[in-house]
Amino acid sequence: MASQRVLYVLGWLVLVAAARAQEADVAVQNVTETPVQPSQPPAETATEIPVQAATSAPVPEVTEKSAEVVTAASAQPEVEDPLLAAKKVEGSPELDQTAIFEPDAINKVPVGLGDECEEEAQCDRVVPNSDCRDNKCTCPHNHIFDTGRCWERQMLGGNCNISLQCDNVEFATCAQGVCTCVDPYIPSPVNKCLQPAGDVYRAPCVEDIQCTHSYGDEARCSNNMCRCTNNYHFNGTTCIADKKLGEICEVHEDCAVSDEGSRMCQDNNCTCAEGYKTLPGEEICTKSSGEELAVSLTWILCIVVAKYYLA
Repeated sequence: MASQRVLYVLGWLVLVAAARAQEADVAVQNVTETPVQPSQPPAETATEIPVQAATSAPVPEVTEKSAEVVTAASAQPEVEDPLLAAKKVEGSPELDQTAIFEPDAINKVPVGLGDECEEEAQCDRVVPNSDCRDNKCTCPHNHIFDTGRCWERQMLGGNCNISLQCDNVEFATCAQGVCTCVDPYIPSPVNKCLQPAGDVYRAPCVEDIQCTHSYGDEARCSNNMCRCTNNYHFNGTTCIADKKLGEICEVHEDCAVSDEGSRMCQDNNCTCAEGYKTLPGEEICTKSSGEELAVSLTWILCIVVAKYYLA
């Protein structure tokens, strides 16, 4: 305990001696830097004061041990910049002040389509269902942007929220949450909206659905025209089954199986029309021989008259 006190006193004395020596050095430096004034004749009564007296203070010898004590006493902890300390996060490496305040060091956050990105999550947060492709936020393939998000395009019959999801198909719209054709267009099996054939027989067509929609299930699109299938005929509104001669009918169209009009409905029975006759054992009405003879004579007469006037 006594030795510690002795060391403490010695250290204090060394510090005092060092402080006085430093003051003496400063005083000498001030004297040497002071400009010399023009000399004045000394007064007879002035007493000369030797300069040496001001600088002759004894300087105590500094030993190695005392130097260590001075170094330990003069060492002060470095004060950290409070602004920089506030920017630091506990447990993180020391930050560069230039990196904190430079605008380019701040991470860019996308706010919409076309903005720069690094990962998909950045884009999906601002535009739902969007992707990060080529470092830019964009809608995925087969998607369309509307009302702040990317919507998937749909085929006919697919679920939808907006009509733009159905715009892959011409004349399609979103109705009651489903992609469907606008009126009067009809959906086809190949994801198209087509115009129905209409009421006129042999109307132009592209697919069978156009004919069946207008003429019934027994209609087909043949050579780009709507026709009834075999053993069916068009009665003015739809394709119906052919009626045999003698079967019950209501109108002539129930019996008509050809464009020649060789059959008719008479007394609610299908029969051959006037000027036609039934061949034995067949369901065909052909023109009678008398009718054929009359037609032949008419042609012969026309030929004779033409030759007479041309002669």
